[in-house]
Amino acid sequence: MTERFPGPQVLLACERCHRRKVKCDKQTPCSKCERLGIVCVPVRRARFPRGRVTQPAKSNPAGSDSALTNRVNELEKQLLKLATGDPGTSSPLDATGHRPLGPSDESQPVDKPLLSGQTDRAELTETQKCDRNVSHTQKARTPPFGPHLAISTYTDKVNTENPIPEIKLSPQTRRDLGAIYFYNVDPLFKILHRPSVQSFLYEGQRYLNYELHDHAPNTLAAAIYYCAVCSMEDSQYNSLFSEPRETMVAQLQRETELALLKADCTTSNDLTILQAYVLFLLATWTHDKSRRVWTMLSMALRMAQALSLHMAQPPFETTPFEQEMRRRLWLAIGLLDVSAALSHASEPMMQATWLESHPPSNINDEDISLDTQSKPASKDAREFTDMTFSFVVFEAQNTVRSIGFSGWAQSVIENPALRQQLIHQFRTTVSRLLIGCKPDTEPFHRFAHLSARTMNSWLQLISIRPLRASKSFIYPAIQGDGVLRLTADNLQAIMEGHHDPRVSSWRWFDCMWTPWHGLAVAMAELCTCKELSVMERYWPLVDTVYAECHSSLDDTQSCRVRKPMEKLYSHMRIRRDDMLREQSMAVNANDTAFDEILSTIAEPQNFPSLSFGLAPTSGFYHQHQPDSADTVQDSLNFLDLVPNIWDEVNFNETAIDNEMNTWQSYEDFIIDFQNAV
Repeated sequence: MTERFPGPQVLLACERCHRRKVKCDKQTPCSKCERLGIVCVPVRRARFPRGRVTQPAKSNPAGSDSALTNRVNELEKQLLKLATGDPGTSSPLDATGHRPLGPSDESQPVDKPLLSGQTDRAELTETQKCDRNVSHTQKARTPPFGPHLAISTYTDKVNTENPIPEIKLSPQTRRDLGAIYFYNVDPLFKILHRPSVQSFLYEGQRYLNYELHDHAPNTLAAAIYYCAVCSMEDSQYNSLFSEPRETMVAQLQRETELALLKADCTTSNDLTILQAYVLFLLATWTHDKSRRVWTMLSMALRMAQALSLHMAQPPFETTPFEQEMRRRLWLAIGLLDVSAALSHASEPMMQATWLESHPPSNINDEDISLDTQSKPASKDAREFTDMTFSFVVFEAQNTVRSIGFSGWAQSVIENPALRQQLIHQFRTTVSRLLIGCKPDTEPFHRFAHLSARTMNSWLQLISIRPLRASKSFIYPAIQGDGVLRLTADNLQAIMEGHHDPRVSSWRWFDCMWTPWHGLAVAMAELCTCKELSVMERYWPLVDTVYAECHSSLDDTQSCRVRKPMEKLYSHMRIRRDDMLREQSMAVNANDTAFDEILSTIAEPQNFPSLSFGLAPTSGFYHQHQPDSADTVQDSLNFLDLVPNIWDEVNFNETAIDNEMNTWQSYEDFIIDFQNAV
């Protein structure tokens, strides 16, 4: 091609800075692109004559502008069709205006399956390539991907304006991801019927009543693959994929977004589409703690209410199978709701009564099918079912809704005696649910026991140290170092789960809770500690847990949790240094060997349940290993081995000055956390 404007070529503003209309330093790469972590595309050509921003028509080859415009328009139409779907392909609704689980119209057009290797991505790739070459005015005409559903969280690592590298998933890889989902995710987040999904993913059979290539099951499959990758440990991921993890997650996230947009998830009456959307939020929540998921969760709640999931008896007929799936999904949305509220110091949208009115059945997936005619009976408490862990979490989220928030959305119990009753009820119920648990032989049962122990001590901490500042909260008088012993047990359980390779497959579930709370309570206690022996007894564990938690906080969490935690840790360290300095001065005055006294003080005393080794064999489970001779009553009381803070509470006394100082130290942290921007 001949030069339209002859003259020496110079390095101009890069393509990215030109589109953003910002000043470019014309380096290779430029500083702005390098700071954002995106690909810098330099522009080197002769300058246009002054006042000319377009090329003269007479120098263009005949018909090139019109040909390019027609091609861009055609590709835009194809891109819009791919992103939003054909409005004429939506499935008809039944007489009730509701589409429970599958399509009922045989004449419905068949969509190509997503992530099947047959999806035509060539057109999208050509569109994106062409988009780089068209002018800014032409690009502005390109329609967005429907409502703003895209919440890609790797914008600093993957250039979202350039096409994400296409990743082909082989049939064997899809099978592997499906197996990983049912091992890593399904036992913890039980919203699907495993046999039905497995026959669809593994054997290529129809999913429930859907046609073989219906869009809804393939949207669910995309969400399952996305969830599976997000739940994998690094070693497990590296054994399957050679692509960088960020690229794989971004690609699967984009595939799921496009599938949800094509299904018009915000107005769909399809329960499977809502299941896919909830799994999409869960997967994103594992690697993004910003307010994106917290905001989009409100859509899931409204979509669920539109399908009458909040009603025990919806205003239309449902089968026993569908009723069970609806209740499982409603319970899972409640879990995401309370988890997001805890992480963002906000109030949950759902009330406890909405969940308690119609819980799912405590059954195995094999006990129900699409053809089930009557509601299945719940299993005996002695059997560890597919829903047992979901019920443990159900009890925990109901309890925290009643004691952990400010009372803006629903009434909150602030009386210490009533809080004690709720915690006791939780301990009793969970102990009964886990009668059939075998933590010494089954890895997932071990994880369930560890989780129940952590939830129990965490709920006790919330009952005495709320997650929200409240002027009406009644501060209970707690004797001795009871709070520190409880926080030590909570932190020890967290560390055991973090370092135990037997439960590594479910470690991703830690994203559902607030691990910083117990650590903040422990540091607030040590900030006002008056005895060096107590300080040195708990310092190794608190310091170790803080080091691991601090290094794991990502950039999205740092603005909320990191700075208040760093401030509290600094105060705790200053307090310890002051106590050591005072002790050193006292020892020197008495001509006593300071090192000998300090070594005696630093030994853990009267606290045999705490082990600072953090080894998988230490701690709770090797103190109590029930054998076949254990009675049912012994199994019921396994949570009694966890310290009970209410044994240290004196309801007839008010808090003393030192306890009020401790409370003030913790409240300052909570206020900093709530006010963090």
